Amino acid sequence: MSRFVRSSPFALVAAMISFVSAGCFTPNIAGDPKAPAGPGSAFSETSAVLCSSVRPQTEPDLMAWDPGSRANLSRLRQEGIVAVRYSAQGCNVELELLPECIGDGTKYAYHPYAETQSKVARNAQELYAELPIGAAHLSGKLAGERAIRTDYMLVGTASMPVATKISRSDLHGQGCERATHVVSSIYLGGFAMMAGQKSNIQAQASVFAGYSGGESGERLDSAGDPEACGKAAKTGDASAQCSVPLRIGLRALDNVAGVATGSSSPATVASAATDAPPPSRPDTPAEEPDQDRDGISDREDACPTVPGVRSSNPSQNGCPLAPSSGPAAPAPRDLTGALKRSLRTATSPDGKSLLVPNAPIEFETGKAALAASAEKALDDVAASLRAHPEVKSLSVEVHSDSAGDDKYNLRMTEERAKAVHAYLVKRGVEPGRLSYTGWGETKPIAPNNTADGRARNRRVELVLSK
Repeated sequence: MSRFVRSSPFALVAAMISFVSAGCFTPNIAGDPKAPAGPGSAFSETSAVLCSSVRPQTEPDLMAWDPGSRANLSRLRQEGIVAVRYSAQGCNVELELLPECIGDGTKYAYHPYAETQSKVARNAQELYAELPIGAAHLSGKLAGERAIRTDYMLVGTASMPVATKISRSDLHGQGCERATHVVSSIYLGGFAMMAGQKSNIQAQASVFAGYSGGESGERLDSAGDPEACGKAAKTGDASAQCSVPLRIGLRALDNVAGVATGSSSPATVASAATDAPPPSRPDTPAEEPDQDRDGISDREDACPTVPGVRSSNPSQNGCPLAPSSGPAAPAPRDLTGALKRSLRTATSPDGKSLLVPNAPIEFETGKAALAASAEKALDDVAASLRAHPEVKSLSVEVHSDSAGDDKYNLRMTEERAKAVHAYLVKRGVEPGRLSYTGWGETKPIAPNNTADGRARNRRVELVLSK
């Protein structure tokens, strides 16, 4: 991205930082992209932020990262697969680019991916949950009745091929021994970030598309041309004026212990005979090997090297669906037909074509974290989508009932929709085929004055585009 707009000395200082954590920072002039970055210090529990309750992001956002590091990430993705040191646990989040360590032989491919979102942090707890990378140097902007708002527009992703497997032996250069992850996807677009009085900030239609702040707001950072981003979102074409890295997907390297839950010290290389890939959450068991990334562990998979679907027959579990006898069937005229042999489809009360998972998509009470049963159901959804590449688009839409505050309900459904989206991407579904929306309580399908009606309104819909 070529344009940065700032209105405070704070933003100028931020441009000189190359490594951001939730603690302190090691300066690095953006003009020297090869300069290494050092680790940051950890935060402890404070009265303002209960760090133990902050769940690390599955795909960390980069809007609070310094511009120099975003620029370096843009450069490095042109050279090969980007290696990083990443750890996250509560408020302690560290992301370090390893500019001399590159995975050769594999390139990121661009896929259109349109999404517009707004994040509002009204207190330190929300700031650390929404923008953990860089939250420390923004927290001072929340004094009094102030809030920080970030509006962003994603237009595409630069992603490594789904079947790509990267290990330490595939990385070359200095510093590779410190790598814990490679960047599997880079979400590209434009954004603007402002601080100001809560009532003024939240009342704005968009702080990205032209709002300058005036007396009621302070623009903290901005990158990307709104007009170019709007055009790229409509056409699906890559745009040099709307290509800032705003979010990344991470893939843990094989045989790296202790990185997903985020120890503050660099992860160590462990023995392949004793250690499995790290868990996605502290309370989740380590994932079993899954060579074909179809969501079925090699232990249960009858076809461990070929993506397939679940089956009650152990000899077919994890294998592709067998072709029917006779001449090949024509391609389905509608997108729902491609999934009828693997997962059920249905029509919603408002006429949308839905993919019906094998179990309800449920969450931990009051949180955006997926329940264990939901993860198993989404494994089947991901396997089905991988087996049917002709299904080009699936929208994750989450709804709530009318109980509670409407703004809270909207926010929670957005976070839950994002969690489902992130899980499907983690299970090998290309980001360009997915989108997500949280509707809050705005689209009920039953009356909210009964327990049964409220239960029906609390739902996750996997919508197939026509």
